[in-house]
Amino acid sequence: MSTVAGKEGNVIHEGLYTAHVHEWSADVEAEALEDTAWQLGSGTPNPELPWRTFISGLKTWSGSYSCFLDTIEVPEVGAIAWLKLYVDAVHWFEGYAMVTGVHPSAPVDGITEATFDFQGTLHMGVEVPTTTTAP
Repeated sequence: MSTVAGKEGNVIHEGLYTAHVHEWSADVEAEALEDTAWQLGSGTPNPELPWRTFISGLKTWSGSYSCFLDTIEVPEVGAIAWLKLYVDAVHWFEGYAMVTGVHPSAPVDGITEATFDFQGTLHMGVEVPTTTTAP
């Protein structure tokens, strides 16, 4: 499997590039719903016992991105907008997301930054790198 350098990553929020992004992360998860039964529908003992069994439940995604601030225009908390998290120029994760937190900081010895937390709403689309064979 080939690797991708993070230096080409970027974020598009509300259809506009977010300037000076230096990091983003996302968590995509599914609930694990336990469906362990003592007996099967026919009343016969469950051959899977003593192991628990699970089925997939609801899925969710969330994350954050951090950038250096060059303006005070920031997404409004509670706003839902289209979000694209670029791995490189042609591979990304995308979907509608609600801004759940804005965390600006202005250190005396550094650059003014902000971190934006988001919660996905609806599904997350994925366009990710394909596996290639090394030459």
